[in-house]
This record gives sequence, structure tokens and C-alpha cells, in this order.
Amino acid sequence: MMGSAPWNTVQLYGEPLWLRYFDYGEEKNQKLYGQSEAPFYDFSRINSTKIALFYSEIDCLNHIENVKKFKNELKVKLWDDYLVADPSYDHNDFLWAINSGQLVNARVLKLLQSIQ
Repeated sequence: MMGSAPWNTVQLYGEPLWLRYFDYGEEKNQKLYGQSEAPFYDFSRINSTKIALFYSEIDCLNHIENVKKFKNELKVKLWDDYLVADPSYDHNDFLWAINSGQLVNARVLKLLQSIQ
């Protein structure tokens, strides 16, 4: 039997999906959530005013359709909404790209400095 981490990773690749609470299986879901499937998160309940989104057009793990849906469901104004300017930027580029310092990290640091 495969553990949940590899399965969750497989579910994320290649297709947009929406986030649910942890899926314990039909029986335990029924006990915990009152329904057989894990419910979706209700992002409209988020009330934080310090939400910064960093995303790219072709992220293989964080599809832009999911980002748009998340933004539409939020009831609060985003602190920062940043679509990386490089159209070839993918998920791993946020950490490993040669230009991540300029495209991502500088903006993160600026945001962090603004709350000191």
C-alpha cells in the first residue's frame, strides 16, 4: 500500500484540482466530516490581511486555474499578487532558477521589510 505523500504528489501533477480536507476514507470521513468524501476548503472564511501570492503561468504543481479560483473565493484583499514575469517559470524555479533572486526573492524581502 502506497503512503499518502506519493499519492498526493501524483494527484497534483498534470491537472488542476481543488483542495480538500484530508481524506480518511469513506467511513472515517463520515464520522469526522458528516459526509463520505472529504470536504473542500472554504477559502472565503480566510480573514488574514497579509496574504501574498507568488505564482507562474506554467507551474506543474500549482496550476494557474487554481490560483485564479483561490483568488476569486477570497473575501479579503491580497497583500501582494505576483505573477512571475518569466513565462517559462515552473514550480522548481522558485527555488533553483538562476534569476529567482531577482524575480522572486527580492520581492519577498521587500514585503518582509515592510512589516518590520
